[in-house]
This record gives sequence, structure tokens and C-alpha cells, in this order.
Amino acid sequence: MFSGAYALKLALTGESYEGGDTARNRGIVIGGLATLYGLWLCYAAGLSFLLLTTILFAPATLLYIAARRERDERLFNAGELLVAVAVTAAALFAVYELVTGGIKI
Repeated sequence: MFSGAYALKLALTGESYEGGDTARNRGIVIGGLATLYGLWLCYAAGLSFLLLTTILFAPATLLYIAARRERDERLFNAGELLVAVAVTAAALFAVYELVTGGIKI
């Protein structure tokens, strides 16, 4: 979903599009369809499985931190910190639910 949304954002703003409007319009259509399809997949997966994906995303935050440190950049801005905390909290909740049997695979 996020990849499609980013592709849509690039097409809408014209970033990385040197050609004419045809390529950009094609990017808007493909990015829009990819975003809608991603949203549909999130809905179809259900809340339990989406919660389980946070268990995979939370450790990836460590890779993000390492990459930022490597480039001597600020670790998080306010929005990024909010997302990192929310994903980590959701991952901890998902692990708890798995252990206690609240989520069954």
C-alpha cells in the first residue's frame, strides 16, 4: 500500500518525471490502482493479521536508526517518532496476544 501511495505521490508532484504528461498520467493511474489494491489487501487480511505484521515492522526500526546514524542525520522527526512508538506498541500487544491465545494463527 505504501509503495503504491509513494508512486502516486511522485506522479502527482512530478518528481522523477522528465518526460511529458503521458508518463506522468500513467504513473498516476498505476500508483492510484496500487494504493487502492493495497488498501483492499489490508481490509481483506483483517485486524489480527495486520497486528501480526507489526511484529515484523518493529525490529526494522533498528535498521532505520542505524541508517540515520550512518548518515549523521536526526533519528526521528515528530511524525516518525509517533509512528515508531505506535508500531512498537502494536508489536508488543501482538506478541502478548499470541502468547495468551488472543490471536490464533
